[in-house]
Amino acid sequence: MPDDDPLSAHELAVLAWEAYTRNQVADAARLASRASGAAVSCPRRDRQEVELVCLAIAGESARAYGLASDHLGEFPHDDLVRRVKDASQ
Repeated sequence: MPDDDPLSAHELAVLAWEAYTRNQVADAARLASRASGAAVSCPRRDRQEVELVCLAIAGESARAYGLASDHLGEFPHDDLVRRVKDASQ
């Protein structure tokens, strides 16, 4: 992924999750990969968002749910993580 990607890690994670919920698995995986690359130098909150989306897309629902629960304890208003958690139940 180029360092000059015009979208942030958060934006890419949102797009990946939206693609995944529309059953566009290949697009979701591609966007999640870009989000992972973009998240390397981001704050922990963004890195956790990306990790949760990647786990959920990869079928690791139980891990995504557990990490989402922890994340929401610290960032209770994180809508993306809440949506991933709800779908991972």
